[in-house]
Amino acid sequence: MKKNCLTCGKEFEVTKFRLTTAKYCSRKCIGKSVKRNCLLCGKEFEVIPSKIDKGGGKFCSKECMDKSRRKRVKRICQQCGKEFEIKQSVFNNGKGKFCSHQCQGKSSRNMVKTICKQCGKEFEVRRSKVRKFCSWECCRKVNRSRKVKTICKQCGKEFYVSPTQISKGWGKFCSKKCKGKSSRGKNSKVWKGKEVGYAGLHKWVRQNKPIPKTCEICGKVTTKLYAANISGKYKRDLNDFIYLCGPCHDKFDKQKLKYPNKDPELIIKELRKRYNK
Repeated sequence: MKKNCLTCGKEFEVTKFRLTTAKYCSRKCIGKSVKRNCLLCGKEFEVIPSKIDKGGGKFCSKECMDKSRRKRVKRICQQCGKEFEIKQSVFNNGKGKFCSHQCQGKSSRNMVKTICKQCGKEFEVRRSKVRKFCSWECCRKVNRSRKVKTICKQCGKEFYVSPTQISKGWGKFCSKKCKGKSSRGKNSKVWKGKEVGYAGLHKWVRQNKPIPKTCEICGKVTTKLYAANISGKYKRDLNDFIYLCGPCHDKFDKQKLKYPNKDPELIIKELRKRYNK
């Protein structure tokens, strides 16, 4: 395969593998400089061909290259009419129409004058935004005057709600606490009644029966107290549960298994007597 040298123009032979990469006939031609004119000052200078291949060799010196980068264009602001300078690259990209961000913002706003419906004050708004009030204070005053008196379904307390909340089915409770209380117990969607399981029943007891600071048999002060069922029938009855520490709970369960016909209340009394001695 034959190709022409980029430096001397001489024809030379190349293998298939070097067809795309081979550009020069010899090493001398690679190092030989080529004459070019500076794009800024027009001065003639010499450059290595490899630099031209990489997109370089346009300027005779660093000074000319820096000056070309600093080249600025004068323009007039489209908003305020002020004259200002921008980079050539910015101008080429179709930008640099405004002298500052403020002028750019004003041009995109297209402000319109309107009157506040609450205080009657005149204020400016963007055309894209529809505003009835000049501030949040005026907006709140109007909303407060529209509010309606209602009674909380949980605690019976009087409170104010906006008509939009009532139309959406809200505004039934005065606070989040009352709303939470209303969905507990029998009012809950997950309520099972007497068909509740072992874990669910113990959770219900802990929520509704206050936990004491001491064990109800030995009187030990501890934070680790467990709800023990007295009758063993696991009824939904708070009086059928007692709070015990770990060791007392084990002793009470062992006594019930050992004497199944014995009254559980008597077992509790006997265990209490041991600790009272």
